[in-house]
This record gives sequence, structure tokens and C-alpha cells, in this order.
Amino acid sequence: MATAGRVRDTGLRLQKEIEEVEATLRLEIGKTRLEIHGVEMRSTQAIHRQPLWIIGAVGAVASLIRLLEWFLTHLADPLAQMPLRASTRAEPAPPIDRSQSGGR
Repeated sequence: MATAGRVRDTGLRLQKEIEEVEATLRLEIGKTRLEIHGVEMRSTQAIHRQPLWIIGAVGAVASLIRLLEWFLTHLADPLAQMPLRASTRAEPAPPIDRSQSGGR
């Protein structure tokens, strides 16, 4: 049979375990909130950095276009003056002049 003293001791022990579990849960909840806050901050920073990446990429493309334009304007004359190398392809045969071959 359970005595009143044993029931009270068991109740106190259970109360202590409940308080320990509550304290552990509070700590875990606090850690989780901090983690969620960190993820929110990193996401916000990434979202704010995204336009900078786009602007940088557009600037890089514009710079490359200007560089290509410069090369084409400054190197066009020297390329035009360079002799073309001999072609390795066979030249087409000249057309046959049938006007002097007997009129066939």
C-alpha cells in the first residue's frame, strides 16, 4: 500500500522532473529562436545583395562590349592590311567557252 509520505515524495520527484524538462525546453526554444533569427538575417542580406550582383553583371557585360568595340575599331585597319594566307581548298574550274568549239 502507498503511504501518504511515499505519494508526496513521488509527487515532489515528478514535479522536479517536470521543472527540469520545462527548463530544457525553454533553452531549446531559445536556441531555436536565435537560429531562426540568424537564418532570417542571412536571407535578408542575400536578398539585398542580389541587385548588386545583377548590377555588377550588367556592368561587366557593358565593359566587355566596349572593349570589343575598341578592339574592332583600332584593330580593323591592321587586319585589313594583312595578306590573306593561301587557301587550301581547290579553286573551281573556269567555265568552258563553247562559242569556239564548233557550235554544238
